[in-house]
Amino acid sequence: EVNDVDLGIRIDNMEVQKIHPKSFTVYSELGVEENRQRVEIDLPKSSQDLSFGLKVETRVLVEEPREALFITEDAVYEKDLEKYVEVLEDKKPIEKRVETGIKDNNNIEIKEGLKEGEKVILIYEKK
Repeated sequence: EVNDVDLGIRIDNMEVQKIHPKSFTVYSELGVEENRQRVEIDLPKSSQDLSFGLKVETRVLVEEPREALFITEDAVYEKDLEKYVEVLEDKKPIEKRVETGIKDNNNIEIKEGLKEGEKVILIYEKK
């Protein structure tokens, strides 16, 4: 949606036409790290009167909010083109294959393979 109160512009229900694959990180004026993703959105015909290069307040919802399980990215390793973590079960390390999702700072989403509350081993040396 485009909703710029200062300019009196409001455009709802637009759709993202293209999501560029490379995201980038910037720091706000307050020093907060922000993950940014470039997207392309076609404006409706009713917005043809807008000036080229006009900057407006926008909000893009790429994915519906949902609950997710995150662990530190360092706990995930790759073997035979699959991703794994080690968890502690009955005081012994057990290897579990996982499916990962988005990354957030140094954390990574676990879509499948782990349940909340499992004890993931962060640093483990086999003897």
